[in-house]
Amino acid sequence: MAGFRDVLIHQYEGVNMAEVWQIVEKNLEPLRLAIEAMLSSLDALEREVSGDAEECE
Repeated sequence: MAGFRDVLIHQYEGVNMAEVWQIVEKNLEPLRLAIEAMLSSLDALEREVSGDAEECE
């Protein structure tokens, strides 16, 4: 996906919109799920470091 960004930015006149849509449909949902998992882990770590995890128990 990162390499495709360069094509979109620097060679946009040759972009195949069907290919762009296929990438959007295939990759955005897994990316969203991965980001949500990372954010959840970071939230848990932040609570642990700040001591909030003990207060929740």
